Amino acid sequence: MHRWPSWLTDIIPNNIRELSVAHNNLTELPDWILDNPLNPEHQTLIDLRGNSLSRHTVMHARINEAVPDCSFRFLMDTPLAVQAAINMQLREGAELSAALDQWTHASNSLAITSERTIEARREIGRILTDHWRAFSLGQIHRPLRLENLSLVDFPRQLPEFFYRQIRYLRLSRVTATGSDLDQLLRRMTDLNSLEMNGHVAPLLQLPPALLELRSLRSLLLIDQGMVIEQKHIDFFSRIPTLARLELDGNRMGAISDLSALSNTALNWLSLNNVGLTEWPTWVDDMIPAHLGTLLLEGNLITDLPEHILANPGSESSHTEISLLNNPLSEDSMRRAHFSESYGRSFTFDMDLPPELAAMDWTEQHDSDSSISDYESEDSRASTPEPVTAEPWLDDSSPLIAARRALWEQLEISDHNRRLLDLIGSLRHSADYRNTANRAALQERVWRVLGAVSQDPQLGMTLSAIAEEPLRLFRDNNTCPDGILLEFNQMEVMVFIRQSLHDVVPEQRGALLYRLTTRLYRLSELDAAAREQTGSRDEAEVRLAYRIHWASALDLPVPPEGMLYQAHAAIRPGEFDTALLRVQSGEQGEPFLRFAEQQDYWINYLRETHAGRFDALERIYRTDLTRLTDEFEQRNISLDNPEYEKRIREFEASFKAQQTMLIRELTNAEGLEHH
Repeated sequence: MHRWPSWLTDIIPNNIRELSVAHNNLTELPDWILDNPLNPEHQTLIDLRGNSLSRHTVMHARINEAVPDCSFRFLMDTPLAVQAAINMQLREGAELSAALDQWTHASNSLAITSERTIEARREIGRILTDHWRAFSLGQIHRPLRLENLSLVDFPRQLPEFFYRQIRYLRLSRVTATGSDLDQLLRRMTDLNSLEMNGHVAPLLQLPPALLELRSLRSLLLIDQGMVIEQKHIDFFSRIPTLARLELDGNRMGAISDLSALSNTALNWLSLNNVGLTEWPTWVDDMIPAHLGTLLLEGNLITDLPEHILANPGSESSHTEISLLNNPLSEDSMRRAHFSESYGRSFTFDMDLPPELAAMDWTEQHDSDSSISDYESEDSRASTPEPVTAEPWLDDSSPLIAARRALWEQLEISDHNRRLLDLIGSLRHSADYRNTANRAALQERVWRVLGAVSQDPQLGMTLSAIAEEPLRLFRDNNTCPDGILLEFNQMEVMVFIRQSLHDVVPEQRGALLYRLTTRLYRLSELDAAAREQTGSRDEAEVRLAYRIHWASALDLPVPPEGMLYQAHAAIRPGEFDTALLRVQSGEQGEPFLRFAEQQDYWINYLRETHAGRFDALERIYRTDLTRLTDEFEQRNISLDNPEYEKRIREFEASFKAQQTMLIRELTNAEGLEHH
């Protein structure tokens, strides 16, 4: 039995005290059993020994069975390393539970705690317990969400480990004093992202604790009833790690300039629905040099200033400016639209009228440019610019001569032409135009070219892959982000090739399992992006997903940036939903299906566990021999349809048994190497 029988779920736990499904081929259990609902009257003991359950299934079952009055208890094989991890999680859970229980019933000498307060504290306790449990089961990037509650009911003291587990905090219409909020944030020392959306009372003072959060990269203060003034800008400038700032739904007060923000990592600034009636000149010092994305949607801007419409060329930076839902004049929209070209400082997202949207800027833009490397598309189409190694060479590098020679060697073969052309087009990508990322992109390019020089067949494959995106790019049907995504796909192919070549024999199992995990995450993240794309540009959505979750998912060779992230139009909660899908799949059936399709993984399992596979092969061949003997003894021709039918049944059974063995061994490797 390799799947849990659905009919069993209907009769437990109320009708069965003990259930044995030991020594089968189960690799996972139904979510309902793992979630282990409360049932104080009935409990079933399930014997699962001798099954190849995944690490996640074992931990999920063990952690949830520790809850009093749960429906199920389990007998299962648990490796020592996994049991040690479970024991640590259970100790932390008990410590958290004790702290929450103490807080729920705490009172002071002046008043007895009311039932309303006790219930509010209990509800917060349930939220915190659910967050701890999800974190314990691997969802370490799940946001802690606190909605429509008062921070006066939040526990004053929790175990230190719990505060460190909170990386993402979402507060929605939370009632809090400045002191309450500051006290809460001060303890969350590893907080990466804070989102406050909606307010009960205006946020009159920014919590000083924000200045002490060393990992804070994303700060969203949406609809907080604030009037944003220069003092707020100066405050934000003291958060050096800050990369994303959203102030939507507030109101703009007196601001002189944003130059202090250049001391931060700020790349994304959103000022949607803040009541702007004209272009905010105080952003000029930040674009295009610092901000990759500037959102000004839902304001009352009618005209754009001349220096923005001039849209000068820029070799090293670019800003995407979104002006959707503004009453822009037709003249401003027309001039902004026709100012766009690869290599210009700005691109604009606007509500263009149909007749203007139908006109490609390449049809109107003067091909003259102060930067010869960034000619308009129509100019490049008529007089293609030679693709050379120069943009990818560093004059200070001792490798410059060898790399120039490598490029010239690859140029000799026509098979490499399209690959080199695609690499030439990467000059228009965000990673090249951002000088902070350019050196890393140059190294990535040479890594691919170095692999091609050693494997001509790989070069032919990559050139074939390059043909379609190049055609789309030259026809203006894809953008530099699309080219960057295709190059990233090539990088992944080279990464796999290099990873398999560099495997250390003593660490082969661990390294190949990690490689399989990383490739699964990338594949599933791409699948989620494709399914959610809808009418959006698929390349933009896929690239946005990859960049956003690159670090959290340990994706292979991720790109650093993209030109048109706002154009990807990621919806609220969309990133979180994609992450949950990837993590859930990794813990169950989708990952096992992916692993069994990877040739290098199957080859490793066959070599490492040759005896197990040989035994299946012997049984299969013995069965075939017996079947043949049976038909010959019955004087039935081997051309008989019945014989062919039985052969197909044996083959199907053999393949199914191999699949079950691969899944069993994959789970076993996961228990050992996770």
